[in-house]
Amino acid sequence: MKHPAQLNRRQLLAASTALVAPLLAGADAGGPPVAAVPARPAFGGGPLLNEARAAELMAVAGLDGLVALQPVNHYYLTSIRPLLGRMGFDYPGFGLLPADVRRGVTAVVSATELWQIANGERVYPRNVVAFGPVSNWTDYLPGGGAAPGQPPESAVGGWPVSEDADLSARETAWIAASDSHRGRLAAGPEWGLIQALREAGLDRGTIGIDDPRIAAIASMGGLAVRCVPAQNLFRRLRLVKSPAEIELMRIAARMNAAACRAAVRSFREGATAGEVETLYMQEMARRGGTGVFIVAGTTGGLPHGELRRGEPLLVDAVGHFENYHGDFGRTVVVGEASREVRRRVGLLEAGWRAALETMRPGVSYGQIREVCAQAMRKSGMGPLRIGAQPHSVGLQHTDEPWRDKLSFIVKDDLVLEENMTLTVDFPHFDLGWGACHLEDLVRITADGVEVLESLAEPLLEV
Repeated sequence: MKHPAQLNRRQLLAASTALVAPLLAGADAGGPPVAAVPARPAFGGGPLLNEARAAELMAVAGLDGLVALQPVNHYYLTSIRPLLGRMGFDYPGFGLLPADVRRGVTAVVSATELWQIANGERVYPRNVVAFGPVSNWTDYLPGGGAAPGQPPESAVGGWPVSEDADLSARETAWIAASDSHRGRLAAGPEWGLIQALREAGLDRGTIGIDDPRIAAIASMGGLAVRCVPAQNLFRRLRLVKSPAEIELMRIAARMNAAACRAAVRSFREGATAGEVETLYMQEMARRGGTGVFIVAGTTGGLPHGELRRGEPLLVDAVGHFENYHGDFGRTVVVGEASREVRRRVGLLEAGWRAALETMRPGVSYGQIREVCAQAMRKSGMGPLRIGAQPHSVGLQHTDEPWRDKLSFIVKDDLVLEENMTLTVDFPHFDLGWGACHLEDLVRITADGVEVLESLAEPLLEV
């Protein structure tokens, strides 16, 4: 839809506020009722972990187990997002997985997380070690009598319950969860990890860790373990998605694309990058997701600091639902696109079509790049510089392993496997002219791809 009237920055924000206000009120001015926000998508709550792949990778690496501290890996193993992590604590929790995956994951979490687990909204680990604050910390002061390396104690009292209380089913479950750990809380996260390693049979042998601090904690507990870096193994593990992850990726892809399209429809000449970002973040929040970033113009922002009529813009939006990311890119023009803009967008389309026809298990990233380049050259790319960069997407925007055995990060030439979720980036910058982009998410199937959201409208004119 064309918008001939030009709005300045203040008018843009006022207009967007005026647009959203009646929606939040539940009805427009004198019109029929409308929903305040789209319904939050339902997620089945299955386990995120791909157990079979984890067992295979640990066997190849000669590991007796994995231990995760980094939030993305902790969540992947346990399906728990600790509140302490969102509050910025150094040790919000740990996830442990023995090489014999049949023994199950162990979650080391604060006692405050027991209620979340009791809600039963996800498939959570059956093995849980909860920790609380140290209650006898004065024994560790000079002259206090505690021996070096002696585990401290933790004691947390029960939660108050009103007299003659008519407890809900959830409240009853919360009390039962707290009572089940009474008298056996670990004193802090470090000793919780030590206890969990022993209970999981990981107090000896070789374990893969995603954070070097885990080795220091194991040493503090006197455990006979050898800790080896496994950050890249975790990335390789997460590369092939479980059924629950695929469900979340479908939701995230569609939500993110819809939010970006809605935000773009509100673009007006004169808007700044900050105002563009606000529009996108609002649209993601309305749908029940979380916006991460939106790039408008180039990676350096808008060339003139504001949207200008007729100038082609790269728009790249990344947001997540339940920590699984959508990644969506388009070319946007405020006003009518020129013939040259349409020609260049057509080149990106040719590359993307070639990628979609090529992607299947066994094809490498390098092969995808070459096929895309050939298709764009055949379509008349000429001297223009247009990239074609595949990358996996999941719990991270670039959710894939790097090359092993290097002391620095280098992108690996990965080979596609069934149930990978990825995109191919087609960014095109031409400073002084503008920028273009095209990007959508797909899942690799047994013999091709499943598009996770609509491939429509490679060029958006507003």
